[in-house]
Amino acid sequence: MRQNWILLLLLACTIGAYGQKNRIKLKSNTIEYLSQKKYELEVNYYSIAGNIDKKYGIMFFSEKLRDLDALTYAKDLSPYQFNIIRKDQVSMIVKFVPVARDNEPIQFEYVVTNPNTKQMIKVPSGLKGDILDHRVAELLKRSWSSEAAIRENGASFVFNNFTYHILSYDRVKEELVSIINHYKLYKAETDLFSFEIEAVAANH
Repeated sequence: MRQNWILLLLLACTIGAYGQKNRIKLKSNTIEYLSQKKYELEVNYYSIAGNIDKKYGIMFFSEKLRDLDALTYAKDLSPYQFNIIRKDQVSMIVKFVPVARDNEPIQFEYVVTNPNTKQMIKVPSGLKGDILDHRVAELLKRSWSSEAAIRENGASFVFNNFTYHILSYDRVKEELVSIINHYKLYKAETDLFSFEIEAVAANH
């Protein structure tokens, strides 16, 4: 099942990725617009409801969404796309992507694409967690499982008797701003292939 999700996500993000007509794409909502000194940051969120349990969603599989489907989407697929905007132009596009490996804790990385040059790099994240707080809020709101609850003062999420550590959106945002400033990703002319990639933010 996980491989099917990942293949669909790659298809959605690859076909006609830069403004072509009739492209396949995930549905997202702009949840925040941040003004920084040298750029603006538009934050888009790929909701579960908009992509997995609606007939128009690319990831729609059935009329009745199962607990496993919702949790798999919530944990394994990219929740955010960040558009870095300078002088009314998108300089870079950044996706925050969970990287799942068998028998290992989930890790995260930032997939950075320059829409002008089509260059792409992956920057490792120092953040730790199993599931994003926005995902947790959706899972609770939609009641996909009767056994879902937040525990430990918001630090963990219990879903179908399994416990997951919650990673907050604010930490993601803070780390990304550090990465943007470090690599000067707000400049469209920045050569992504010139970097020796390393984690630039402290572990949280």
